[in-house]
Amino acid sequence: MTGLPLRAVGSLLATALAGVVGVLAWCGVPTASGAYTAGTVHRPSVTANPSFTCQAAATSGRAGAAALVTYPFADSSGTTASDTSGASGSPRNGTYSSKGVTYQATGPCARDKARAVTLDGSTGMVAGPSATLAAATRWSEEVWFRGTSGAGDLLAFASSATGDSGTGVDRRLYLSSSGTLVAGVLAGGTTVKTVTGPRTYTDDVWHHVAVTQATATDPQPGLRLYVDGVLVASDSAVTTSSGLAQYWRIGNSGHGSSATRWPGETSTTALAGSLAFASYHTSALAPSDVLLHYAAGRAGYPKTGRWSFARATAGDSTMYLRHWAFALYVSSISMSDSVGTYDSTWKVESGLADSRCFSFRSTNYPDRLIRHTSAMRMVIEVPDGTAAWDQSATFCPHVGNNGEGTSWSAYDAPTRYWRSYGNEVWLASDGGPNWFDTDTNWADETSWNTRPPVVP
Repeated sequence: MTGLPLRAVGSLLATALAGVVGVLAWCGVPTASGAYTAGTVHRPSVTANPSFTCQAAATSGRAGAAALVTYPFADSSGTTASDTSGASGSPRNGTYSSKGVTYQATGPCARDKARAVTLDGSTGMVAGPSATLAAATRWSEEVWFRGTSGAGDLLAFASSATGDSGTGVDRRLYLSSSGTLVAGVLAGGTTVKTVTGPRTYTDDVWHHVAVTQATATDPQPGLRLYVDGVLVASDSAVTTSSGLAQYWRIGNSGHGSSATRWPGETSTTALAGSLAFASYHTSALAPSDVLLHYAAGRAGYPKTGRWSFARATAGDSTMYLRHWAFALYVSSISMSDSVGTYDSTWKVESGLADSRCFSFRSTNYPDRLIRHTSAMRMVIEVPDGTAAWDQSATFCPHVGNNGEGTSWSAYDAPTRYWRSYGNEVWLASDGGPNWFDTDTNWADETSWNTRPPVVP
């Protein structure tokens, strides 16, 4: 066995399952001998619903209050940005700038067959409703974006609908010059308060971003910044903004070039990048709402084809799922390891016991599939043709228990998930009776990122 320690192919395999995975949580998952639930206290469980789209997430009220304004940015031409919120008083259509906007880019929301617009970082922007929107003590704004360069506003409120807004900007979400995400308000109308995400997002990958603000007595008070369904920065003391009725702007706040810069901001507030499904809510979305909205837009998952799986343990995403001596392990993979690369590449197929879940076939032993034994050890074996065997080789997807990637539960043991424990892989419950069921690091060790196949 050359390389049970598998050296990972790391970041070159971006988050195929970041797209693949979250969406998996949305395919209709069957009941296994009764009721099928995620059964985890670590993350809010996501109800399986194949029709839950980005449009429904923002506007149906299924998760939190429906949006006041929603722009999918699916328009094919013209200057009207269509509001699809269906909220009272809608449509509150917006206006594309006459230059700097490219229509019909591929969007992130596969179930919506979504499109997007691309702004040029100079003249391109979208002005929101023609009238100002009243300030709210609780509010949220969210958008999907994809970019490669820093600097520029994704969303903001401003004193003017277009052009230079001077110092009159508030409730902003912008990319800093270094590519980090910053959310900020003009607290009390006088003081700039911001929170900043810990990493850069100029990686040419679709990301969902949400900003919420709520009062001191709310369950999640203050200013909160979420990226890809996870809270990345917050300040519970920032509970007010300017309180002014302002214009909603997308792609350029018009913050005056001579005005004092906010943290990480340059004089350029025009965004270079693509945008889809921008929404403004007069309520503060709960963390579970944000997670639902993110999962609704994950890229469509492959029902067939080859994939590799890296564990999503914090700081340890280079460990790949592989087989050795017909049992499953995790280790790093070297591209020069001809055995290890095949051992860590899997063909994803329709679930043997139910087509709404999945089965996983070995690439170099194509007569063998992943299953769990009665001792809950994960192995690859040849099917024996029984219904019980098929159920033990069928696994159903959920949003990752640690908020990353996907967690895979067994069809016939729905509270048990693939777990990398040490370098072995077991089917583990959260705090169950077995030594590999310990709840220490359970959420991390049961979460997996789907990667492009090591062997194409």
